[in-house]
Amino acid sequence: MNQNRREFFKKVIIGAGSVAAAAALPETVIAQGRRGKEAAVAGGSDLPLVTPGQGMAASVNYQHKGSDIKDAKLKTDRQGVKFTDQKCANCMLYTKHAMQGSEEVGKCQLFANQLVKSTGWCTSWAKKA
Repeated sequence: MNQNRREFFKKVIIGAGSVAAAAALPETVIAQGRRGKEAAVAGGSDLPLVTPGQGMAASVNYQHKGSDIKDAKLKTDRQGVKFTDQKCANCMLYTKHAMQGSEEVGKCQLFANQLVKSTGWCTSWAKKA
């Protein structure tokens, strides 16, 4: 009986490790592809801005400015931060990338190979640690 239980737990641990490794693999491959594409273009500044209302941006209600959000139900405090203070720039999914004119733009983990404005907002906003 103990032998079977030990074998069961070994298989569970090995299976969980395999699932974790498989889940991380696509993100690693995507990240390598991004780096390669960005290296080919000086600074990768040719990446397009996310278009509000299309694709994933529509799903998460992304807008270039938080003040453009019209639905009052979305304007809620999150994680102790007032709605007016929630911006892509202080979201844990955002990484500063470059300046486009006088505006800071960055990468968001939700939008592959696209940039968001630092003043943007979406329903996936999460307080930066």
